[in-house]
Amino acid sequence: MNVVIDPKAGFCGGVKRAIKMVEKALKEGDEIFVRGELIHNPREMERLCSLGLEICGEIDGVSCKSMFIRTHGETPNIYRQANSAGIEIIDATCKNVRRSQKIIAQAVKEKRKIYIFGKEYHPEVIGLLGYCGGNGKVLQSIEEVIPEFIENVPSLLIPQTTADPDKFEALRLKMVDIVSILQVYNAICPFVSQRESELQEFAKSIDALIFIGGRHSSNTTVLFAVCKEVNPNSFFVEKPEELPLEELSQFEAIGISGSASTPMWQLEETAATILEKID
Repeated sequence: MNVVIDPKAGFCGGVKRAIKMVEKALKEGDEIFVRGELIHNPREMERLCSLGLEICGEIDGVSCKSMFIRTHGETPNIYRQANSAGIEIIDATCKNVRRSQKIIAQAVKEKRKIYIFGKEYHPEVIGLLGYCGGNGKVLQSIEEVIPEFIENVPSLLIPQTTADPDKFEALRLKMVDIVSILQVYNAICPFVSQRESELQEFAKSIDALIFIGGRHSSNTTVLFAVCKEVNPNSFFVEKPEELPLEELSQFEAIGISGSASTPMWQLEETAATILEKID
């Protein structure tokens, strides 16, 4: 059996930067909390919490001296709350998310209606809505784009950075038919769009694929679907205990890959488990 780790897999640049930032601060002894998961990867979060990172839902009552802003970003109100409480901010907002925030803020000044394509309760989308000045609406699917619910006024259409590129393009085409003055900003992270073609090639090159990531990660969901489409023998797992070992024993070449929030140590751990458990 040949087990191959995808050479293009591992953290995206934004997540890699965030992990290094929080590890450095924790090593220096800072008391740090983050609102929600730093990344949508339960096992990596367990590792970071073991180093001292705390997870809190609200700022009120937090005893930590520093708050870590995750790659998803936060609303302007959260920054204000932290400053009022005298909490230091360590900001790891992804540069692509930061750009979206600025685009939206400018659209507000231009009095545009703002449509965000993404998951309504995703941290990034919640953060972006905070920049909309109360004039933002989330579109989760193309079925929601109907004239009765879309205002034909100067508007901005912008996607969540981990949105499916093809679905966003289909939604954009439908929006153009309804909104006469529509500014479109494609904020989808290059890592996501580039990874699709890279993963397609990798998935085609092996007999079966193990895709590792957090079940609640949008990036993981999108990229696993790409793998499954080109290679039906693709399996999604969060941890080695979930490996379909009996099925994998039928294949000669097994590939291992993951999403933007999957660390290399998890890929290596999975490869070692397969080689150990399957004769």
